[in-house]
Amino acid sequence: MLGVVIDTNVLVSAILSPGGNPARVLASIFDGKIQLYYSGEIMAEYQEVLFRNKFGFEEGRVSLILKTLEEFGRLKTLKASTVLLPDETDRVFYDAAKVADAFLVTGNLRHYPEEEFIITPRELMEKMVSKL
Repeated sequence: MLGVVIDTNVLVSAILSPGGNPARVLASIFDGKIQLYYSGEIMAEYQEVLFRNKFGFEEGRVSLILKTLEEFGRLKTLKASTVLLPDETDRVFYDAAKVADAFLVTGNLRHYPEEEFIITPRELMEKMVSKL
């Protein structure tokens, strides 16, 4: 089973566009087709971002998504890396993916170094199809 760490932008996109690849990533986690890994820091960011007023997401829906992610995911303890990142706030995702030996799924590739384990939601969907 493929393991993933998902960047917050993927969750936001999944809620905004229920028919897109980010929503398919989320559905694949909930269906048990891929394994989610997260850290306490990642869950805190998910919660902080998804409850922002600017998005206007329904609180009950966000709470259910976060609870389900915790249920289906596996908690990882981070080991801080020394890789240079354009945005240090993205380090938790990078480090979690490294610790879990998982794919980091993001809609913002430019926020990370060019590494094979850092992919877009579309690339993850393609990998899943190729594994069938």
